[in-house]
Amino acid sequence: MALGAANLGDVFATLGVSKFVGALDGRVSVVVLDLGQAVGANVMFLGGRLGCKLYVQDVLSNPETWWSDKENQQHSGSLDGGNSVEVGRRSLEKRRLNNLTNSVDGVLCWDVFDYLSDESAEIFASEVVRVLKPGGVTLLCHGAETRRLSGRMRYEIVDEMRLRYRPLATERPAPRVWHSRAFVGLFDGLAVSNSFLLVTGMREVVLRKPLPRPA
Repeated sequence: MALGAANLGDVFATLGVSKFVGALDGRVSVVVLDLGQAVGANVMFLGGRLGCKLYVQDVLSNPETWWSDKENQQHSGSLDGGNSVEVGRRSLEKRRLNNLTNSVDGVLCWDVFDYLSDESAEIFASEVVRVLKPGGVTLLCHGAETRRLSGRMRYEIVDEMRLRYRPLATERPAPRVWHSRAFVGLFDGLAVSNSFLLVTGMREVVLRKPLPRPA
């Protein structure tokens, strides 16, 4: 089924999910960070498949944190006013994930980067790298071409090979298109394990944080 004909709950193939969970198989006390909305189906799948502890931090529900600098200042200024430089500084200070450095085995990051400015994307990517343990992996999705459905989606894991796309009734800018090299280049210190271009126009990328070299 073409993405342009998608309705509530349409199911599409995924190649990245199986690589993501496969990379975490056999680990003890696995910790996964999901940077999308809390989805019961994903909790059930990841808990059953990996027996992991799952943290959810819906990044796009916090526009005052991860929006572009101009939008950050407008949003924050409308709340408390104040000097624009000071507002911008406080906004930058808030742009951190809640997890400790080197504390997470896996990060699920659906299409979050498609809604971020260049600067916000760089900061956010550095946070993903920071929280990942050495040997940890992240599954990232981004638009590789202009999408026929431009609104935000919620991604529900059906199984290792299928995702259910559910359109969200939220106000967001149109998603951007990332060129693969520029997108991967955001994640300094991570190496590409897999990259898949899907029929939906989305690209799934699995990145791994290398283990330290033996002394």
